[in-house]
Amino acid sequence: MLVAATAWAAAGLTVLPVVTGRVDVQGALWLPYFAWFMLRSPRWPVFAAIFIIVGELEICGTSFGNWYWQPIAPWTHIPSGNPPSVVAGGYCVIDASVLAVLWLGRSYGPGLNTIITRMTATIKPIAGPMMALRRLRRSKSAEVVSPASANLI
Repeated sequence: MLVAATAWAAAGLTVLPVVTGRVDVQGALWLPYFAWFMLRSPRWPVFAAIFIIVGELEICGTSFGNWYWQPIAPWTHIPSGNPPSVVAGGYCVIDASVLAVLWLGRSYGPGLNTIITRMTATIKPIAGPMMALRRLRRSKSAEVVSPASANLI
């Protein structure tokens, strides 16, 4: 994945400007972030999948005209491709930021501890949850059901 990302970033600076008329500096600037996550993180398969999915999503979305990247980024004034080549590096930063907030919140807030515990705990599903809901609804209603017909539900 890192080779593909590097090739796409290099193409955004050399070959693609001839075809698209846009130099992709923004995408090339995301490459070091993406490379760091790919080489240093034990979650590198997740980041590789992020690169594939985000790349496909961005190419399809911009090709079909669903959205459009500005030729120059609004706040940084950096030239950008449509889409930026290694924009997946930004998604890697977002993923790491969320994990950092959860890690910090784990030691400071009981609310986040509860959320993290619920996310990591496994719950065995109860067979036939709709049956339990039906019985609960009927027990609160004024509907009278004979014992013989209740077994057919």
